[in-house]
Amino acid sequence: MSKISQAAKQHLTTDDNVVQQYRSINNKNEGTLSLAKQRLLFIQPKGFLRKTYDVTLDLPYNTITSTSVDASHRFTITTKSDSIEFVTIGIQADIVLDTLQHLIESAKPKPVPKATTVKVAKRKQKK
Repeated sequence: MSKISQAAKQHLTTDDNVVQQYRSINNKNEGTLSLAKQRLLFIQPKGFLRKTYDVTLDLPYNTITSTSVDASHRFTITTKSDSIEFVTIGIQADIVLDTLQHLIESAKPKPVPKATTVKVAKRKQKK
């Protein structure tokens, strides 16, 4: 397991795991965008010789209100209180957003079907 995956795992619940990782830039800092089943993480390397990895963004999918592609390698994630821009490295932004949209949809709670009452007619017994 890579050190980036280890850093991500520390911020995930036991039933969550990283599905995909992409190199990207956020706030002029290069790092790794980790997409888990229930949240998005941005992990930045720190240090020159002895690297450590810090999670600088931990964003649950239920806080995301919209996403948009701004350019071929640039996209924005909007929450109720903030707008976060990313620049992808080596992959098109629409591919990253397709994966993100799929994960957001799968993380939504599934509606519980309503129980219905079914009346069963009693059969008359023959005498």
